[in-house]
Amino acid sequence: MKTEWSDRVDDLRELWSQAKGENYRTELSGILSSFDNILDVGCGAGILYEDMKKLSYVGLDFTPEFIECCHTLYPEGVWILADGHNLPFADNSFAVVNSTTVLQHILSWERVAEEMIRVARDYVIVTARTWEQETIVVAIEPCVRIRFNSKTLVDFFTQFGQVDWHWTRNTNGEERLLAIYIVKLRE
Repeated sequence: MKTEWSDRVDDLRELWSQAKGENYRTELSGILSSFDNILDVGCGAGILYEDMKKLSYVGLDFTPEFIECCHTLYPEGVWILADGHNLPFADNSFAVVNSTTVLQHILSWERVAEEMIRVARDYVIVTARTWEQETIVVAIEPCVRIRFNSKTLVDFFTQFGQVDWHWTRNTNGEERLLAIYIVKLRE
């Protein structure tokens, strides 16, 4: 099954590889490395796995070409082809479920977030493009692009637990349009 990402695997892998030195990736890797098992929803070409190899990490994506790329680059990894709307795992299967710049590309992002919460035992971590204006859908074709207002994400995730979030900073120390949302789920 082709997705809107199928023809962009090589370009996106290169773009994501360039983010290796970005503060948000370093920060996110530091946060995730404190957990015993991780599900990465929307793992793309497996770039985050490079920082997580020593952990129990499962990468999931709905684009076959991304999963194929992951198997080729990281054959020792665990890669699952599945849709985030219906995660193929039991409740509370992972200490943490992560999603990096994925929800902003899904019109029914709330459903995917609820699935992430269902399979997470302790935390859900979402990195998303965020701005201070109203949440709006800015594009549908060739792929969905949602600009989240931080309040939209905080209000949604507060239903399920305590939310801490902050803007990330680029390597120059300037604020970016990316924010990391850490949701400590209620027991």
